[in-house]
Formats: sequence, C-alpha cells, structure tokens
Amino acid sequence: MRGSEDVRGRLSLSQRSVGGSAFILLAALEIGCGTAVAQEWKAGATASAEAEYAKNPYLTEGKGSSYASASLDLRPFVNYTDGRTQIRLEGRAELTQFNKDLGLEDNYQATLQLIRQLSSRLELTSAVSADYTEARLGALRRLQDAGASPGAGPQLPELDPAIPDVTVLGGRTRSKGLWGTAGLGLQMDDRNRLEADVRASGQWFVDPSYDDYKSYGGEARYLRVLDSRLSIGLIGGVTFTEYDGTNAIKSGRSILTMATAQMQFNSRWKATLDAGMSFSRVKGTVGQLSSTFNSLSLRGSVCRNTTRVRFCGRVQRMPQPTAFGGIRVSTSAMLDHSIRLSESNQLTTSASYVRTSQGRGPVLGFSKIEFFGGNARFEHRLNQRLSAFAAATAGKLRQNGLKRDASLSISAGISIKLGSIR
Repeated sequence: MRGSEDVRGRLSLSQRSVGGSAFILLAALEIGCGTAVAQEWKAGATASAEAEYAKNPYLTEGKGSSYASASLDLRPFVNYTDGRTQIRLEGRAELTQFNKDLGLEDNYQATLQLIRQLSSRLELTSAVSADYTEARLGALRRLQDAGASPGAGPQLPELDPAIPDVTVLGGRTRSKGLWGTAGLGLQMDDRNRLEADVRASGQWFVDPSYDDYKSYGGEARYLRVLDSRLSIGLIGGVTFTEYDGTNAIKSGRSILTMATAQMQFNSRWKATLDAGMSFSRVKGTVGQLSSTFNSLSLRGSVCRNTTRVRFCGRVQRMPQPTAFGGIRVSTSAMLDHSIRLSESNQLTTSASYVRTSQGRGPVLGFSKIEFFGGNARFEHRLNQRLSAFAAATAGKLRQNGLKRDASLSISAGISIKLGSIR
C-alpha cells in the first residue's frame, strides 16, 4: 500500500473509487472557476525504440528459451496547472515483436490524475487508470519500467503501487485492469489533519484458470504534528473483494487498523512507518464455507532526495486479493536508486523481493510464491531531447514443486522527447 504523506503535504494518491473519482474530477473543475489565475498547459511525449535479448522472458515452467525482440514505446502526456488545480493525463502504448514463436506483445495504459485545492484547508485528489496488457506482469514489469524516463512535464504526486501480484507470473496472460481513487484532506489547524479516501479496482483475465475479481473499500487517517520533525497518527480501513468463483472463492474482506509515524530527519532524509493488524475473512462458493485469519500488517519507507541522488527503500506486508488463491498475505521489499553521474549521464538501479503466503481460503490452499528481481539502466543524454540507454534485468520465480529458469535480459535503445521538456 503506502506510507502516510507528510501532515502538511499533499494527500497521497493510492487506490480509491472508480465511479466516485470520475464524478469528482468533473465536479472539482466547476468549483472556483470564477477567479482568473495564471494557467499553463504542457503537452508532449517520450518515444523510444529498443532491441533486447532475453532468456525465459515470461518465467515459464521448465528450461526457458532465449529470444531476441524489438520494441517501440510511446508515452504521451498533457499537463494543466492554474495555481489551484493540477491535472495530468498520460498514456502508454508498447509494441514488442519477438522472433520465433512468441510473436507480438502489445500493451496499453491510460491514467488521469487530479489535485484540486478547494480552500485553504481542504484538498481533493482523484485518479482513474485503465490498462490492457499481455506483458511480463507484476513485479517483473515493474522492474523493467524502473529505469524508464517518464513523460516530460511537471509530475503530480506518485501513485503508490500495491504489492505486485506475483501469482500471475509464470506465463503469458492477457488481462484488463481498471482502478480509481478519490480522497479529501482537511488541515484542521497547524497540528491536526484528517484524510479519507475511497477506492475501487477490477482485474479480468483471458485465461480461465485465473480468478477475475473486483475490490472496493476506503481508508481514514488522523495525523498530528508533535514537532517540526515528528508526526504520529491512526489509520483505519476496509476492503471488500468479489471473485467470479473459478477457484471456489466467492468473496473476501479485510479490516485494517494501524498506527503511523513519520520522521523528517533533515531536508534530504524522510522515513514513514505504519504498523498494525489486519482481520480477514474469505468465503467459498461450496456450501458457503468461510475461513478467517489475522495478520501483522505494515508499510514503511526510507527515502533520500538531492539534486544528484534519489534513493527510496520500501517494505509492505498486507493481505490482498490475488488472481490465484483468494486472499494472500503478501510481503514486499523494494529498493530504488538513481544517481546523476554527470550533466549527461544517469544510472538507475532497483531491486525487488515479493512473497505471497499460501492462499487463504475455505477450499483451496495454493502454495506460497516468491519473486526476486533486479534492474540496472544507464542513460546518456546526447542533447536536450535525444538519449541513448542500455539496461540489464534479472528475475527469479520460486514456487514449491515447480522448476523455472531465471529470466535474464540485456537491451539497448534510444529515446526522444517531443513537445514540452521538464
């Protein structure tokens, strides 16, 4: 999930309501439009072409084959600001042609984000996103994207991803995803802040062995500033999940209670920690059986940000829905590091570990799954718009009783920025 944002900062965008977000996005634009303020529109795109050589790119069972591929990637964006409102619309289209039998892989995504300052104390955040993909899914896709340059233009607050669902790794699976968020942040006074959000998401798979599912819920947070560096608070939330019943799971529910603390050590270092308990129930389709379980839950991060170096380490442990095996307690640890070596050169590295426990359900108990991965990317800027890059990626999926070769790849390519440049 995510660590709490600074009490005086913006409300973090995490997974919140699809239907509510679309309504609030439109309604917020009607509020306060009578006052003339400076408006700024920016639009552009990042386009890249890449050649890759990979072994076992989909982490399939058994001895993996090696493939060569060529990719085209286009990421357009439109950004609007007027002093009270920030809106960002961005898309992505990626085409990868493999040699041999894998053929063409195509992936598409679109995201709309909004921040609206409704008053001096009240702030709205909202986002909706949709994707259609048959990519190397979950944590492996995240690692491949870690070093990629985002579209040019001012960035809205980062969307904190959920723990990657590694149960979908190990094959080539076409899926559709939709999610939305909407939330409010109220600064009651200099020391006290309330935040609340609602969320909804859905995942649908072509492969019938996976469970389609829809989730919805919300979270409320109270935050109090103790001094210039330390803030503490309380978090409560609930998530409901409905399955299509393919794997004998009908529905699930998780209630979350946590305490939160955040520390601003100095202008460069910041840490957050949320810790508490989750109370989950999974209901089956056979005879209305159900099972319950409790689990320790936490979200934490330590980040450093300077003009040359960006570093962030994140850990999470949460019950969450998966495509295979109902609700699982999932744990992740991720490190991201980026350093500007010179005016023209940048090195980005990342490492990831994800573990899902045995599936929690009244009928089936699927085995635990572990994923290890790493990525390194070097980028050389040839001029203000054109860059060349090289990258290496490794991933390993471990599951009881199954043997899979690791996924290894090396690639190189060029990228160009069109339109506005940050």
